[in-house]
Amino acid sequence: MASRPSIVFLFDLDLPSVRSGKSLVNSDDDFPSQCIRLLRHVVLNILNYFSEKQVNIQWGYRFYSSSSYQLTNKARFLELTTQTVEEFEEALNVSFEQNNAFVEGATLNQMTGASVLSRTLQDIFSDYDWKTPSDALTPTRKGKKAGKQLDQSLQNLVFIFTEVPSDEAISSFCRFTVQDEQSVKSITDAILPKELAKRFQEFQLSLNFIDLSNDKKTIFHKIAGNLRGAVINALSFISPFSFSQILQASCLAEGYSKEMCSSCQSLSLGSKTVVLVLNEQEIEFQLQCWNPSCIKSSLWY
Repeated sequence: MASRPSIVFLFDLDLPSVRSGKSLVNSDDDFPSQCIRLLRHVVLNILNYFSEKQVNIQWGYRFYSSSSYQLTNKARFLELTTQTVEEFEEALNVSFEQNNAFVEGATLNQMTGASVLSRTLQDIFSDYDWKTPSDALTPTRKGKKAGKQLDQSLQNLVFIFTEVPSDEAISSFCRFTVQDEQSVKSITDAILPKELAKRFQEFQLSLNFIDLSNDKKTIFHKIAGNLRGAVINALSFISPFSFSQILQASCLAEGYSKEMCSSCQSLSLGSKTVVLVLNEQEIEFQLQCWNPSCIKSSLWY
């Protein structure tokens, strides 16, 4: 018997509008173009990981606005085929283009970022036919190798593509007052009300954040870890490592001592941007360290 993974990707359409214009990577392209390519790459990387496990994947995707909650058309799980992937890529482009056209006319949102995320996650449960681990077993196909069976802890997964609030921005995200307690529990309660938290536990759903910003996220790392997930730097997917290795490193990142690795020390790496002079011209390089125990690791931020 083999479990069938169910995966849902959530995309925050407000990413281009909140950006100051700083590029994710060194490129002449504008941020929306960079963002769309990066998001597509991450999604295909994750889907490819599960397809290599030779299991029958069902997946889905939704778009939402982190600045204002809006009802969207009911979604459903899809089979992983060339056609559904191509439809996703088209929807990704169209959704970001349409959202950018309305950015200037956006109005002040009356809901907190935590409330918007909470409502969106509630929609995920009402839209998709999730199965509990005991119900999600299907007959194994002929020719499957036992060594490629899916890890039971990775069965129901949600990946949210957004700019995860930094520790300093948590109060604004939840709209806490000075008197409010700012703890992992209080923030988790703001995102997952009691009934929603019960459903997360019932379906053993793994909540993961694909972070498109570079600030440290100690609190959200703990929240995601408590929900069988992780906060993963989107740029880590351009590393040579597999999704499994990236996920494992992201889950362990908060447990490591925050020291610079020997390679970064030998380079005297004070920042991730290095300027070298070649042929009397200054050229800026962006260095990436993929050692999860290093304070400069791009797997962290």
